[in-house]
Amino acid sequence: MSTWSKIFTAIRGGVNEATESVADNQAMRILDQEIRDAEQSLRQARSDLAGIMASNKSVARRLEENRAKETKDSDSARSAVSAGRMDLAQGLAQRIATIRSEVQRDQEELDRLLPRQQQMLRTIQDTEARITQMKREVDNVKANES
Repeated sequence: MSTWSKIFTAIRGGVNEATESVADNQAMRILDQEIRDAEQSLRQARSDLAGIMASNKSVARRLEENRAKETKDSDSARSAVSAGRMDLAQGLAQRIATIRSEVQRDQEELDRLLPRQQQMLRTIQDTEARITQMKREVDNVKANES
């Protein structure tokens, strides 16, 4: 009876090992797929970051252009006042007020977007490092397995 018990235990152990082996193989496939999914998400995040960076650059360029316009119009307004052209100076003053509101709006937008850009950049770098680490670990497990 103990021989039959030992044979039955051996068979049960073999079945468990086979089951664990199948589960391990599936786990590696699942992990590989998760890494591929993470890489795809990372590519999308990089694309989103590029869009934010382009938007920031556009806003910064517009901000600098408006500041230059404001400076030029201020100088022109001073010249108009010196020349006694109050009507021209008033028109320039209105334009300067409009430009200042645009400068303020653009500066607020830039102040809002820059931290978001920095956060995305840090997140992407952290994710890249984690994916690289996971790939190394998977490669080590596959090497040990073979």
